Amino acid sequence: MEEKTFYKILKEINLNPKKSRQALTDKRLSLSEKKIIEAYFLVRDNKNEEATDILHDIPSSPSPFVEAQKKLLLGISLNNKSKYLEAAASLESAFKQFEVLKTPYFSFVALFNLSFIYFNLKESKKLNLTIQKMHHIPLETKLQEMRLLRCQFLASYLANETESALGYLGKIKTFKSELPESDIISQLVCEFMFFVKLEKFEMCQKTLNEMKLYRKFHLTENYNFMKVLLSHVVNNTPLYVYDNDFTKVPILLNELKVIQSFEENNREAAKNYWQKLSASLPHIYQSDFRFQGEKCLFSIALYEHLSKHDTVANLVTKEDANLTEKLVQILSNSKAPLGKELIYELLWGEHAESKDDFKKLVRLISKIRNEKGIEIVSRKGTYFISGDHKNKKIG
Repeated sequence: MEEKTFYKILKEINLNPKKSRQALTDKRLSLSEKKIIEAYFLVRDNKNEEATDILHDIPSSPSPFVEAQKKLLLGISLNNKSKYLEAAASLESAFKQFEVLKTPYFSFVALFNLSFIYFNLKESKKLNLTIQKMHHIPLETKLQEMRLLRCQFLASYLANETESALGYLGKIKTFKSELPESDIISQLVCEFMFFVKLEKFEMCQKTLNEMKLYRKFHLTENYNFMKVLLSHVVNNTPLYVYDNDFTKVPILLNELKVIQSFEENNREAAKNYWQKLSASLPHIYQSDFRFQGEKCLFSIALYEHLSKHDTVANLVTKEDANLTEKLVQILSNSKAPLGKELIYELLWGEHAESKDDFKKLVRLISKIRNEKGIEIVSRKGTYFISGDHKNKKIG
């Protein structure tokens, strides 16, 4: 192979990333090779957007190995951005080229990363086939052995083989501290997801706390997503979602927006965000809010909100009830907080046209609180009756 220096440096990056930064000054490397190495370090710092831009700007190389490395790293960065289908195509192409070039070490790297994509896409058959291929590659390092165990854990997890998965977790625990930081963070994410699936939320929180030790990760979109949604699922904490916090990973933003929309009783907004998700992964986000992915925090929150989401017909009350009685009945019958727009329409039979219309609702709620002693709680444009007050009768 002509690119012996480039090959050795890339292998060193995988094994000892801190020691290999000086490689960028090596005069034996071509400009394209230096750009690929630079992109590797950007990916390790979770700067996937910058890495993708650099890789796209590298001109085509006459070297098949350089081209394969571009595809490998592009696939890794796209996977980190949750663009699974594009990532899979890039990594599959890289693997084929590495096979032709007879570079087993990088064939293994491509398969290792493909395993995580197939896991995310719930592709059990492809995941198992990928692991079989990994078994046929002669392992050169301890890191490869550990990564193979991690992939086997994923396969057991996806197949709902809980005991087997726990067995692999036990083996992984014995060497976890020996893994590179990027591998440790990735493994912690997998363990978090596994404990979510088992609804062992205390273990989820413990794993989340362990992630805090890694500054580069606990400032990322993935960490923030897990943190806010876990709190919402376990403690019913209100979701405050800001677009600029998740610009790099739109799939996470749209999932949170779906849940936030349901929390605010805005089914139309939820549909809009669901359509964005479906556009990228239609087999996962199917029509009528049917989620076909692995059980996760998002699916738990989604089904919880869907089960609570009342139709207008369920909330219509007796014609002869006065406004006070109607409002108490509506909120008592509802299993979830109701938006002020829907409440107004149910009470007055028309859409609210101005802020003055909503002031009528606020005055009515204040009257019920003061005169009837019923605690109506306001949260983010919705209302619900607190706790035992639901059973309190007017009279």
